[in-house]
Amino acid sequence: MAGNVWILGGYQSDFARNLTREGRDFADLTREMVDQTLADSGIDAVDIDVVHVANAFGEMFAQQGHLGAMPATVCAGLWDTPATRHEAACASGSVAALAAIADLRAGNYRTALVVGLELEKTVPGDIAARHLGAAAWTGHEGADAKFLWPSMFAEVAEAYDRRFGIDDTHLHAIAAINLANARRNPNAQTRDWQVPDLVTEGGDDAVNPRIEGRIRRFDCSQMTDGGAGVVLVGDEFLDDSLTR
Repeated sequence: MAGNVWILGGYQSDFARNLTREGRDFADLTREMVDQTLADSGIDAVDIDVVHVANAFGEMFAQQGHLGAMPATVCAGLWDTPATRHEAACASGSVAALAAIADLRAGNYRTALVVGLELEKTVPGDIAARHLGAAAWTGHEGADAKFLWPSMFAEVAEAYDRRFGIDDTHLHAIAAINLANARRNPNAQTRDWQVPDLVTEGGDDAVNPRIEGRIRRFDCSQMTDGGAGVVLVGDEFLDDSLTR
């Protein structure tokens, strides 16, 4: 059985927040995500058939595993609802959404709640960088790097440069575009950053210092607390809703 999958509604938290400083934990973030996503979607928790939770590093940053169970922990209406956690590093949210889409298109369920949750500001930055390094091949990749992921992306850039050539001005322009987009996003962590003109000054070591290889400060993302959620539904649920 295959059919269309529709987004009923969604919610994104403010990624500039530091939930640990607010005295909040995964339960608080999950409650916000579930409540606000359901509210925006105009659906009750009891009408959700399956839950998919995306999280990559809960055990490392907060000693909290089994996050698939957290939505039901904070929302009684989701009790007894099947739930699964998905871990795929930076692709965790996409994998959770794909799993929900597969459930709906297979006809197993009519509605799915998908939420992504991360707490990364629970530890100092150097420790956080080491935690994120677990998404690489531990003991085989980036062993000599201070910041593993900038180092890995620097290696990718060097390989691309050897094959096709890279104009670093183009790399600086990518960072400029990304940060300009963030300024237009009211939930972006870097929305209020004062950013230099990276097209003209992106190669200046004093303005935009190197982090690893050719990767510079404004090429790098920051540690982030936050979440995003959507409710996905299949044709049957949507048809029933429209005929009520």
